[in-house]
Amino acid sequence: MIDLVAGFQATYLLHSTLALGLTLALVRLPRLRSAAARDLLLRVALLAPLGTAAAASTQVPGLSAGQQFSAGQRSVSAVSVPGVAAASSPRDTLPATIRLVSRPPLTLSLPGGPLAWNLLLLLGGALAVLRFALAWLTVRRRTQGRVDDADLPLWAGKLTHAERGAVRLYWTSFPVPCAVGRDRVLLPRQIGSQLAAAELAAVLAHEYAHLHRRDPLWNLALSFVAQLLWFQPLNWLVLRAWRNAAEEQCDRRAGRQTSPLALAQALVNLARLRLPSGPSGLSLVASEAAGTSHLTQRVQALIHPEENDMKRAHLILLALAPALCGLLTPPLALASGQEPPRIVVLDPAHGDNDPGAVGYANEARVVLQIALQVRTLLTAQGVKVILTRESSVRPSLQERVRLTPPGAAAYVSIHADSSTDPQMQGVQSFVAKTGASKQTTLRSRQLAEGLERAVTGSTGARNLGVSSADVYVLRKSVVPAVLIEVGYVSNPQEGAALENRSYQARMAQGIARAILSLPR
Repeated sequence: MIDLVAGFQATYLLHSTLALGLTLALVRLPRLRSAAARDLLLRVALLAPLGTAAAASTQVPGLSAGQQFSAGQRSVSAVSVPGVAAASSPRDTLPATIRLVSRPPLTLSLPGGPLAWNLLLLLGGALAVLRFALAWLTVRRRTQGRVDDADLPLWAGKLTHAERGAVRLYWTSFPVPCAVGRDRVLLPRQIGSQLAAAELAAVLAHEYAHLHRRDPLWNLALSFVAQLLWFQPLNWLVLRAWRNAAEEQCDRRAGRQTSPLALAQALVNLARLRLPSGPSGLSLVASEAAGTSHLTQRVQALIHPEENDMKRAHLILLALAPALCGLLTPPLALASGQEPPRIVVLDPAHGDNDPGAVGYANEARVVLQIALQVRTLLTAQGVKVILTRESSVRPSLQERVRLTPPGAAAYVSIHADSSTDPQMQGVQSFVAKTGASKQTTLRSRQLAEGLERAVTGSTGARNLGVSSADVYVLRKSVVPAVLIEVGYVSNPQEGAALENRSYQARMAQGIARAILSLPR
């Protein structure tokens, strides 16, 4: 889960940088003087990377996490492997399904890895909640009561009752009018004395336009995105550009309902009377009518309107540009800076109604006990271990091979031998005689020689060397594979030793030491 969330953030950073950078370039074009076009394009640019990053990051295969599969009495330990899809049971893994990604992820290595990126997201979320809570408390504290109809002078007469019927007006100590939430407009108490009647009507129409467009709610959502994903600074630039476009849209609507010249004069007057610094965080939850820095541009647009609206089809095509940036860009996968864990397959031979060699020891039982101890030792060293069986259940030879994922470090099949000569004893290893590639055969022989040295060194058993054999699990393996005979159950002394837990532990230590010494 940590890798998935971190991968989403990294992918979002890549997608949003492309989408937002392209959008900021597009809105400067002369053809995009249309506030409606900029309004739509900027909103899409802020939200589209969220969708494309979420869709793309789910295509990145997991890099870790073990998984237990069970079916009836049968249990197989498996791990998730890059490029291999997990299944619900061991039989479902046969054959292993390779997960194909249409666009291979780009890998990014950063100090701290995925955990650091998740901490960034948590920090952004905490700051977002804190800032919005403080902003909302500020609005509540500075709201001074509802405006009664008797308090409304003639400046509201030009707006029809239907236009203002669903809107609630409140007095506030804020220096400028602002629209809040779904149906609330806050008005400074001195506004009636600061503006002429026509100017007041135009300002009120402007705030009604914000509510009609649901700008306060859009502002709240887009501000939250920018605050949550604060590590993307372009979000704030695009959000500011969108607020400017929204103000221009409301200016046009209010100008058509009242008087553009009156609204322009009102904006100038309110800018003169506005306090040097407004309340902290107000822009997070409210849409301000006269608090933007592009006041001159707005006034000029009201006095000399030159805007030509774009056709709807052109608007839709334009709005697709930010989304296409993400759809055409591959996802990012975060690398933790550490090498991925090695994967080893241990294959205890026989099982079920096939006890294998039987004499002074039972082969199927002994090799399973040794394999379980090897797994414990390897897991403690960060190695992912797949056991072809963990109980008396006997998988087929085909199943034993198919459980080996491509890229595994080794496949070790553990057996015990028997002979008609009761004096025969010792440890012997085998590699594929035919079938394996030259490189796989070379690495298999290196592993076999290492197993012989380590096991005989830890147990004192006789070293019978490495031989070649035409064995199915060796011939069909796509990774370095060795079959090791840990001793002769037909020998009284060695057979008894193989049943001894202390001897099994020394045998397991030797096998584990040889596997751990394999070069990466």
